[in-house]
Amino acid sequence: MRTTLCLRRCRSSRESTRISVSKSELVARTFAPMVRAICFTVLLIALSGAAAAQRVNLSDSLRRVLRQPVSPVLKLDSRYSFVTGRSVDIWGIKAGVSFGKRLNLGAMYSWLHTPISQNVTAQDNIVSARLRLRYGGFFAEYTFYRKGPWEAMIPIQMGFGRSFLEDPEGVRYYEHPVLFYEPAMVVDYKIYNLVALGGGFGYRLLLLRNPDIDQQLTAPIYMLRARILLENLRGKAQSKRKEVQTGLS
Repeated sequence: MRTTLCLRRCRSSRESTRISVSKSELVARTFAPMVRAICFTVLLIALSGAAAAQRVNLSDSLRRVLRQPVSPVLKLDSRYSFVTGRSVDIWGIKAGVSFGKRLNLGAMYSWLHTPISQNVTAQDNIVSARLRLRYGGFFAEYTFYRKGPWEAMIPIQMGFGRSFLEDPEGVRYYEHPVLFYEPAMVVDYKIYNLVALGGGFGYRLLLLRNPDIDQQLTAPIYMLRARILLENLRGKAQSKRKEVQTGLS
């Protein structure tokens, strides 16, 4: 009798241990990406603060920055990331305004460009469907370091959209809202003050996921980019034109 009671207690204790472990694993899987993204954001802010303490004057208040001359911003965006361990391209477009070339604010729209397939069951048939991911929202880019040809900024964007699977006939499966938060850091190097080459890294955090699609969208992101500094190019062209006109006169 004592042996039976002991066995029952041992079994119950093992079952409770398994339940507690499963709950802890669930909590870890749910909040671990969020904790990593928060830590990454704090790290970016700390790095920008350290750089500001050495070279950059960040005493300019937000009010002073917003009083700077305003110019339009329109650019294509390409980010490289991972979906369930596979390298993918995420394309996008951004439009907004720039305040004194220090702060950029505006709207963005991004979509998954790389084809990723997943099997779905439709009418007792297994169909290969493509993963679709589209989201739009807002972005902010703050330049915290500028010295000589070097420039460093912190771009942050948050987007709300939908993810779903689409078969070759255009039928959608498992459509569900998604919410993203993407902090990053980018460094540019200007060549003759006409072209800027740069790269950066960041993290894509999925705040609201699609429970019906078994794909891991929370992942690191990295960027390689090239910019043509149109304003500087236009200024040099105007100065060259004035020199020619002065020489002719």
